[in-house]
Amino acid sequence: MENIYTFKRKYLAHITPHQLEEFLGEFAVNQNGDLEIPYLHKGYTCNDKRDLLEDSKIQAISVFSGCGGLDIGTQMAGVKILSSLDCFEDSVRSLEQNAFFAGGQHRCDDICHISDRDYAEL
Repeated sequence: MENIYTFKRKYLAHITPHQLEEFLGEFAVNQNGDLEIPYLHKGYTCNDKRDLLEDSKIQAISVFSGCGGLDIGTQMAGVKILSSLDCFEDSVRSLEQNAFFAGGQHRCDDICHISDRDYAEL
């Protein structure tokens, strides 16, 4: 089933006119000037696959983690993320509240202040 995601035009303010013209040509524009982007919901899930990581022999530490989008993909590929690091509190709070990252260590700090000793217990 195809769905429509509405992307507000105001979020395109940083795009150059040439890029904007090219980008707008790809999608329908509604009466408010917002983009209407069709997508197909595929029903992917990840929380139900969390137990597959428990015995993973491939493990990693994530830096510049953001709210964990790449970490989810990494774990879905079979690499267990032991710890995530980001300098933004909101990003780290998102990681902490996401059940998919339960059991991992989440740090909010500047990478310049981190050393290998901070991960000795992992």
